[in-house]
Amino acid sequence: MMYIVTMIIFSSMLFSANAIGMVTKTLGNVEYRNSNTGSTKQLTLGNFLYNNDQIITKEDGFAIILYIDDKSQVKIQSNTELTIRGAASAGEIAKQINVTNGTIKANVSKQQSSDFTLVSPTSVAAVKGTDFWGIIDENVGDTFCGLSGKVEITNSLTGQMVELVQNTTAVSLKNGNLSVATTQAGDIPQDQDPNQNDTGEQEIRIPFQNEAGEQKELIIKIQNN
Repeated sequence: MMYIVTMIIFSSMLFSANAIGMVTKTLGNVEYRNSNTGSTKQLTLGNFLYNNDQIITKEDGFAIILYIDDKSQVKIQSNTELTIRGAASAGEIAKQINVTNGTIKANVSKQQSSDFTLVSPTSVAAVKGTDFWGIIDENVGDTFCGLSGKVEITNSLTGQMVELVQNTTAVSLKNGNLSVATTQAGDIPQDQDPNQNDTGEQEIRIPFQNEAGEQKELIIKIQNN
């Protein structure tokens, strides 16, 4: 499924300083740890995200995060632990998701000067623009399923690299083994997003306060195709 995301209300005052992403959906028990304060709280809709912030979804947890420069989207499935990273340069954020354990589905907009990178204890996935699944097991290894575009998967132990494309599945193991094959029934996880099969336009309204203390509303329109 393709998501066309439009944000209404753009201004230099819209996002908190240094924010690299925001939360557009959260369900169940999802823990958020701020990298600057070290404080932990329940993740909420509209939560701004900063470099090195951590998100942990519990058994009933699910969240969607959006990078604010190009609307690249990551769906965080249950029982997942990750750190969101990003460095802004010339209007673009160099994006990195460090997944310790769990499952994500990424819808990555075409990147200009740098890759979108997923880093796990076993592998590195470098993405220019694509949709893919990452299933991360810190004890065994990783499985990546290509939905569109191209992803370069590198095993961190051996440095071996394979190319993941549509309808292929790559398996990268802790022992250094790395393989790619045609995707089989059962390879792709079930998306926990309750709106995954919706068509038409979805509108999300998120209240926020700008730096002047004024109450504003961010409107995000998502076109599901």
